[in-house]
Amino acid sequence: IHRNVLDSNTNEVIPITLAQMGFGWVENNPITNFFFLNYFGGLLMLVTCPACFLIGESEWRTRNENAVLIYQEMERRKKKAEEWEEDYKASLPPPPKERAGTKTKQRMVAFAEMSGEKEVATLQQEEEKKEEEMGIFGKIKEFYNKADSMAAAQALLLNKKLEDEGIVEKITDESGLKVIGREAAKELEDEDKN
Repeated sequence: IHRNVLDSNTNEVIPITLAQMGFGWVENNPITNFFFLNYFGGLLMLVTCPACFLIGESEWRTRNENAVLIYQEMERRKKKAEEWEEDYKASLPPPPKERAGTKTKQRMVAFAEMSGEKEVATLQQEEEKKEEEMGIFGKIKEFYNKADSMAAAQALLLNKKLEDEGIVEKITDESGLKVIGREAAKELEDEDKN
């Protein structure tokens, strides 16, 4: 395929091909040849290129619009959750102003005032200060100490029961709450027999 070009100096028509102008790739490729050099291909390209542009632009626009709608929906839900939380907090009964142990402490102070004993009130205040100073680890240690003493008391009671039935050798006193040892227990039994 060649085109005619008019020489401005001589006013002659000179035939020039696309390859001479640097567009040889258009003629060599069948697809570009169809779209650029064929009338039907050119018409098809003139219709499809703007359609593709419009479809891409609408996709980009709807993507941005959807992002805005998602953000607005998130804000609406966040606001609704905050309103629900405020309504929920408003519907709750007010928290009790006194802890369970506070009433007992108040009774002890009132009893001390009525009986004229200031020592009970000061002891109660000292116990409160001690509890505050202990902290969480001190309270845990105190809990374990109480559990140990309760377990020891239960073990002594069980031991007393077993001693009374004659299953275990006697090592406690008559109450069963104090360990006195085997020798002292034998002496007590001998005294009881005499």
